[in-house]
Amino acid sequence: MMMNLDLEDEALPDQPGEAQEEMRLLTVASQVLSVIWKSVDPDYKATYRAEIWRQFEERIATAARMTATLQAFLSRLCGMLQIASLGTDEPSRALVIDVLQGHAGNPEALLQVIRAHPALCAVQVRVWNDQEKAEKAVQRLDLQTAVGLSVKPTP
Repeated sequence: MMMNLDLEDEALPDQPGEAQEEMRLLTVASQVLSVIWKSVDPDYKATYRAEIWRQFEERIATAARMTATLQAFLSRLCGMLQIASLGTDEPSRALVIDVLQGHAGNPEALLQVIRAHPALCAVQVRVWNDQEKAEKAVQRLDLQTAVGLSVKPTP
């Protein structure tokens, strides 16, 4: 039996511009969540190593559902992840402030995107995190090679 897929009834963006705007908001939301991820205590991440990414995604979804504003969401998520100070450096703190002030788009639209796509946001943060780790590993390897140290593979 063939299914009739009537896409007109689906909640799809009406214009390509809307889809592009949603992708831009997803990127901004993921950048803010990346600041949060980097602010999580390494001991906390090590304690929950086996489930940390699932936990991160679930906490994002829960905090997004429980709050009405982006600022409240960030506060709630930081509390859930035991973050005392958001941002590990001045540029990351400035990014969060800019986003909260609406310089990257409507903060409530960002919260809506996070609510709609918590898994996608968490996966993007994980991809960026893995890329950063790989780049650091290459830099360490290059440095070790440059100074003539024996290169030992890391497990």
